[in-house]
Amino acid sequence: MMRTVVFGDSIAKGIVTIQGRIETIEDNAVRLISNYYKTEIDNISFYGQTLKRIYDKKIADKYLESIDDKEEVFAVFALGGNDSDYDWKKVSENPYIKHDPKTLLEDFESMLLEMIGKLKSKGITVVLTTIIPLDSQSYFDNVISKMGDPDQIMIFLENHDFPWFLIFESEDGIMIVSGEADNMSQQL
Repeated sequence: MMRTVVFGDSIAKGIVTIQGRIETIEDNAVRLISNYYKTEIDNISFYGQTLKRIYDKKIADKYLESIDDKEEVFAVFALGGNDSDYDWKKVSENPYIKHDPKTLLEDFESMLLEMIGKLKSKGITVVLTTIIPLDSQSYFDNVISKMGDPDQIMIFLENHDFPWFLIFESEDGIMIVSGEADNMSQQL
């Protein structure tokens, strides 16, 4: 029997913001794929989920304990957006100092590699996804600016190296994920 699990964030869970309200889309991507292929998908995705949280809480390890070793398993990682996010309230309070994202890029890479290695050692096929492209202005207006003073946040964005989440959307960030996929012989 084949089994698929998705470790993801709100996007994989089908949670979106519509006119400032958080809503769940019943026909989200994971459900549509599940219906199309007529297969059950374990969707272990949560609003605000980060790779760091999955790593720290050993969510992948617990999932491994719950499955039969004889099953063919595909593990999909659909994460990165929340890891690359900032505490915008703190940024707004002092935009002139360096602020770190929720997960440093080098930590993201090392945790991802460790989890891929652990899953592969159990015969699981790992599929990595990149984060979806965002409309930067819309994301700023509807999300970031609601968490602090937009003018102060813009000072931070204009006076510091590009934050992780902006880099991740660029070719370089995608190359980190696709490079790891190539290095680990995984699917992207």
